[in-house]
Amino acid sequence: MAYGVGAGEGLRPRFILAYFLAAVLAIPAWLALSRRLGKHRTWCVAMMLAIVAFATVPLIPHGAFGAFFAVCVLTGAALGADLALPPSIQADVVDYDAWKQGEARAGFLFALWSMATKFAQALAVGIGLPLVAALGFDPAQVTAPGQFALTVIYAWLPIVFKVIAVALVWNFTLDERRLLTVQKRLARRRAHGEA
Repeated sequence: MAYGVGAGEGLRPRFILAYFLAAVLAIPAWLALSRRLGKHRTWCVAMMLAIVAFATVPLIPHGAFGAFFAVCVLTGAALGADLALPPSIQADVVDYDAWKQGEARAGFLFALWSMATKFAQALAVGIGLPLVAALGFDPAQVTAPGQFALTVIYAWLPIVFKVIAVALVWNFTLDERRLLTVQKRLARRRAHGEA
């Protein structure tokens, strides 16, 4: 916000508030859409919204706060899906795993997901910061090429990962119909005293 669009300290909290407020307000809409499209496809739609919004960031002129505010609202709305849908999909996977493996392994699965999330965050910092420096960004002496490199890393690098995620998640086979079958079989197994 400071180096990319030139937002001062007074504006930055407003952008952050818009981002998180949009996330919270969008959650009911994503949940409603997920009942029509399915959780995984709705999550993909949200990621595509974020991709479109992030794609514009390096093109936003310095000082164009209205345009960046719009990006914050759109990517914040997409974050609402990130907050609501993956945990629900994870719970579905826990049910599927319990049915398939014949034992409850929720703790193990959530530990794996938590570890993967922390690894992804560390990887983002480990790749992003050295890459920004290698492309010429220096906060002590900001140049136009360095500023552009910063905005590209901030906006376009995540697009690459989101495109990969959409490709992987779009045809996720554990849809609502299949989940219902799994949950019925799991309930029957539990009713008979099995795992």
